[in-house]
Amino acid sequence: MIIRIALLVLIFSPLLLRGQILLSHNDYKQNIPLHHALALGYEIIEADIYLRDSSLVVCHDEDEIDQAPTLLEMYITPLSQYPYDIRRNITLMLDIKDDDPKIIDHIALLRKSQLQTFNDATILLSGNVDREGLSKQSTFQDLLIDGRKELIKSNISIKQMPIISIEITDITGWKGCRKITQRQAKKLKSFIDQVHDSGRMIRFWNVDNNQHAWNVLRALGVDIIGVDDLEKYTLYKSIMR
Repeated sequence: MIIRIALLVLIFSPLLLRGQILLSHNDYKQNIPLHHALALGYEIIEADIYLRDSSLVVCHDEDEIDQAPTLLEMYITPLSQYPYDIRRNITLMLDIKDDDPKIIDHIALLRKSQLQTFNDATILLSGNVDREGLSKQSTFQDLLIDGRKELIKSNISIKQMPIISIEITDITGWKGCRKITQRQAKKLKSFIDQVHDSGRMIRFWNVDNNQHAWNVLRALGVDIIGVDDLEKYTLYKSIMR
């Protein structure tokens, strides 16, 4: 276990393993995107993205595309205004909702025009993306990939794909509202151990945001916890110390 944690610290910097890593889920839905999460100590900021004409836009559903702000104005430009010491500890997770394969090319173009910000912060590609194909493209070797269950034992390096993310109901019917059964906890722990044995971190999505769910995730050793209600988790964390 000590060796695994040390390895993850080395390859996944700047995400430092200070207990669980906090992810601001659907961060663009916060009253003050990016800034609010950073003020509360969240290290991963999630933005769902689509391609609108030649611009990357941030929204959850396709019918919101026309009115959606661009990724540049909502995240990249504000992020560039933070000092380097802050930027280098931030991971921007781009959850690709669009099935247009050209969206990857537009991410590459945005990266080229905003190279300093992309280099300082960590960019993690998630969602609708060809993970194995992406891992073979030299253009994206310095961008991280959010892995899936079937890729735990893939040839994609741990350095490039340090996280496995999965909907929690793919493992068990428990989502957090009800008390977890011993059988459910055992199934989750078995999967978590499998991911950890591969040298990667684990994140579940579609977990209810409440104290019981957070207690279970922490106790089972889940590395990254996605949070919708940022203040609620901040209060919970202060009580748990």
